[in-house]
Amino acid sequence: MAGAEGLITVGDQEVAKQFSTLEGKTPTNVLGSSKVSVMTPDAAEIIALQALLFIAADEQNLRGLQATTGLDAEILRSQATEVDVLAGVLEFLLADENRLLAFCETAKLDPRLPGRARSVLTGEPLFE
Repeated sequence: MAGAEGLITVGDQEVAKQFSTLEGKTPTNVLGSSKVSVMTPDAAEIIALQALLFIAADEQNLRGLQATTGLDAEILRSQATEVDVLAGVLEFLLADENRLLAFCETAKLDPRLPGRARSVLTGEPLFE
């Protein structure tokens, strides 16, 4: 997420959203480490937005997200930072282990963190 505005273009689809509140933040600098048990709401949101960027970079994954969640390009464009949308993105990511592991490798995250992020976003208790 470089700059104050993030733009994703996949095929004919464009997903744009302001990321000014997250500029300069990563899960690592919000959490202090990529391998921690504490998950803050800010870190959960950043992980979910990174997952959205990862998913949108692959047209097949983006179509799968849209088909599974009902989130069309307009919703992704206008509501990308809404908790329900971010939770849906993480649900989609977590539904496929290969996709999850590829994302975590790319983002350099412990594979448990996206699940913790989803729990924080949905208000579920975190279990160690």
